[in-house]
Amino acid sequence: MEEQTWKPPKWIKLDHSAIIYPATMSRKLSAMYRLSVTLNEDVDPDLLQEALCEVMPRFPTFAYCLRKGIFWDYLEQVDDNPTIQEDAANPMISILSEKKRRFLFRIRYFQKRISLEAFHALADGAGAMTFMMTLVSVYLLKKHGVVIPSSQYILSTDEKPSAVETEDSFPRFRGEKGTITREKRAYHYRGTPIASHLLGIITGIIPVASLKKAAEKHHCSVTVFLAAVMTMALQQQQTVEGRKKKPISISVPINLRSRFPSKTLRNFSYWMNIGIPAQYGEYSLEEITALLQAQSKIHLNPKELCARFTGTMSAADCLFFRIMPLFLKHWLLNLGDRILGDASCSHSLSNLGQITVPEEMQPYVRDIRSFIGRSRGKPGSGTCLSFGGNLYLTFTRKIHETAFERLFFTYLVEMGIPVTIESNALR
Repeated sequence: MEEQTWKPPKWIKLDHSAIIYPATMSRKLSAMYRLSVTLNEDVDPDLLQEALCEVMPRFPTFAYCLRKGIFWDYLEQVDDNPTIQEDAANPMISILSEKKRRFLFRIRYFQKRISLEAFHALADGAGAMTFMMTLVSVYLLKKHGVVIPSSQYILSTDEKPSAVETEDSFPRFRGEKGTITREKRAYHYRGTPIASHLLGIITGIIPVASLKKAAEKHHCSVTVFLAAVMTMALQQQQTVEGRKKKPISISVPINLRSRFPSKTLRNFSYWMNIGIPAQYGEYSLEEITALLQAQSKIHLNPKELCARFTGTMSAADCLFFRIMPLFLKHWLLNLGDRILGDASCSHSLSNLGQITVPEEMQPYVRDIRSFIGRSRGKPGSGTCLSFGGNLYLTFTRKIHETAFERLFFTYLVEMGIPVTIESNALR
C-alpha cells in the first residue's frame, strides 16, 4: 500500500519522548548530540550549503523551531533555509531556539569533516543519522556526480516525505497498562569541573572483530560487553575513592524501531538501566556480564518496553498535568528528571550499531562518529557506532580527570583488544 504523503503544518506537537528536553534545557545543559562524517578530501562549503537546501524539503520535521505555549512547548515551521557554519572548539553549545526562531540543529564543517549537531527534541540518533547520511549523499552527487542509491540511512530527495516518517510513533504502540519505577541512586565519580562551554572528548577506535570475539567469550552482546567493562572501571574507581558503596548502573538507550515497526524520523527510543549492586561486594567481569546480559533480555522484551513508555505517557496525559501552565510543567519535569534521570545511572552507553553505506559511497567516506553533550548529574557519557570494521567509542565528560576512561581502555588492552586513542586534550 502506498504511504500517504505529508504536508508540513504551521505547527506540530512535540513527540512524547521530546517533552522533557525543553524543560531541562539550559546554557549549561544543552540536551544535544553530534554526528560526524569524515571524508577523504576537504569539504567544499558552497556545495555543502547547496546540498543542505536541497535535502531540507525531504525532511520537513527538521524545518521547525521550538516555541512556548500557555500549556505546552510546540514546534513552529521556519520559512527559511538553515546556514552551514564553520566548526568551533565548543561543540554542542545550547540552542536557545525559542528566542530567535532558530533551527534545532546545526551543520558544521572543518577540513574533511561534516558534523550535525541536533537538539534531542527534534529527533533521536536514528532519525538524525538518516538526515546526515542523506545530506552527505547529495553533497557527493554535487561534488563528484556519483549517484548513491537509497539505503537504510539514505533517502531519495526525489521522493515526497510520508506521514509515517513524520509521526509520533508512541501513541500508535501504546499499551493498555503502564508502569513507572523509581530506581536507587547510583554511584557518580567526582572531579574538577570543566568550564561550562567546553567538553572533554576521548575517542577509542577498536576493531569490531576483537570486540565480537570477546563478547562471544562472555556469552553476551557487544553492547553488554562494553557496558560490563565500563562497570568494572566504575567499580574500581569507587573502591579507590573509598566512599560508601552505591549501585553502579549503565543507562543504555534503545532504538524502539528494532522492537516495533516504525519508520518515523522523529524520536522513537527509550532506555534501560543495567548494572550491579556494588554495595554487596566486588564482582568479576564474568559475574557482571552474566548479570547485565540477563537484565538486558528482560528490559528489551517488547511487553516490558511498552509498559514502561506507556507509563510515562499516562503520566503526561493525566488531566491534572495537561491543564497545568507551562512554567509549572517545566518545574515538575525538572524535578522528575532529577529524581528519575541521571541520579539512577552512573554512566551511559548509546550504541547506534553498525552503519553501512552503499558501495558507491565507500571510496569517499573515511569514518563516522557520534557523541553527546553534557549530562545533568553524571560526570560523563559514552556513545559508539561501528563503521568500516572499527567501533568508534567516544566518551564525553564535564570534569578534567580521565581516570574512568583510562581504566576502561586499560581493561580492554589487558584483554588483548587493541585500542587507538584520540582526545581533544583540554587543559
